[in-house]
Amino acid sequence: MESIPSAICSGFGSIGIACGANVIEVKVWHLFVGLLVFVLTTTLVWFFRRNSRLDKQYQIQTATTPYGASPEVRTLRLNPQAMAIALGERGYESLNKRDAAAKLNEKYGHRYFVVQFREGGRKLFSKELKVIAWWRSLGETEFQVDPATLAQIKMGSASKEDDELGDTYGADGSFDIFFRKVRWWDLRHWLNHPAREIRYALYVAIFAAGLEYSSDLIEMLRALFAVP
Repeated sequence: MESIPSAICSGFGSIGIACGANVIEVKVWHLFVGLLVFVLTTTLVWFFRRNSRLDKQYQIQTATTPYGASPEVRTLRLNPQAMAIALGERGYESLNKRDAAAKLNEKYGHRYFVVQFREGGRKLFSKELKVIAWWRSLGETEFQVDPATLAQIKMGSASKEDDELGDTYGADGSFDIFFRKVRWWDLRHWLNHPAREIRYALYVAIFAAGLEYSSDLIEMLRALFAVP
């Protein structure tokens, strides 16, 4: 009975392909260029994915979330005075909570921030959220988040007592919150933009650009991998 490798090679041979033929010829120059492309690609991906030193950005430490989830999607609610201090804003000390919240939300309510939650120095997760001032109920070391974010905090925290609790219950434990404004070059923000129209328009533009310049990219890679 013919062995499996022999049978496969016979099949390839019937269509004119020899099993002994060289498929790819790799030379030292190919390895060098491949390594260079890998390093450049990795560096570019890291640049757009990193959350640069959030511990040096705005922060609120040892905060608790004793209340249930807020109804807004992808939102972090903070006490107005605590938010003003974290953002380095001055002139809010003399304002009541309601006026301070209105003024802060007028300036920051439409913006997204990269927010990182930590517990006891351990990073739980990072995600983009709107940060708004909430004058009702919240103390200076209290916060509220949307249902999805609250669930992430519960699952990632050291306490397991709250893992099965619903959105109407807060998370057990105290957390440090670090955040910075989303910048124009944050690629992840645009690729995952909450506005579907903007997100799809970007996808279409990337696809069209890929089609337009695909031949040029192929020629460039062919020239790079050509042995000098």
